[in-house]
Order: sequence, then C-alpha cells, then structure tokens
Amino acid sequence: MSEHGTLAEVARKPPQAIVCVLSALRVHDLTTQSPFEVLLAIPNKACAPQMEYPLLHIVRFSGAALTKGIEDHQLDGVTVHVTNVARTVADCFKFRNKIGLDVAISASAQGSLAV
Repeated sequence: MSEHGTLAEVARKPPQAIVCVLSALRVHDLTTQSPFEVLLAIPNKACAPQMEYPLLHIVRFSGAALTKGIEDHQLDGVTVHVTNVARTVADCFKFRNKIGLDVAISASAQGSLAV
C-alpha cells in the first residue's frame, strides 16, 4: 500500500466521490501536511458514505462543480477522482474559513510552481 492507500479505500465506497481540498493537495504533493481526515465532495442528494476509518469530511457540490477540473488518478490499483491542481487551489480559497487562509495562500504558491 502506498501513502495514498486510504484514499484508494475511500474511493471504493462512493464511486461518484471526488477527493478535494486538503486531501487533493496531498495527492498533488502541494503540501507537507497530512490531513487527519479525507475530504470528499459528493453530489448534493447523494448519501454520505459511512466509514469508521478513515475519518471523512463531506462537502456537497452540484452542477459544474461535480464535473469541472476533475482528474482520475490510479492509487493502489483503484481509480480515484481528484480535483486538478487549479481547482484544488480555488477550492482552498473557497473553504478558507474551514482550512485557514494560510493553507490557501501556501497552496496557491505551491500550485503556481506546479503548473
């Protein structure tokens, strides 16, 4: 199992889920922080997956937010939907009140180097 093994486990539960924000930063190697929970975006009306481990933080998206800026990554043999670098940085600013403005600014700086 790789360092992203928990993301592969989570991706097996809700197939429409998208790894986003802090968890996506980690996938793209834009942060050294390891989030203590996996951040997943799911459709507004979808049932949230229930897991004991890892902890999940669910955000709900609809419309274009569910389809734009999404990439598929192979993690431990599982296809995982992850927001791309630009979308991840934008989402960090969108959720800055939850994750902290410093994280969003750092993601922006690292993201500009990655692009």
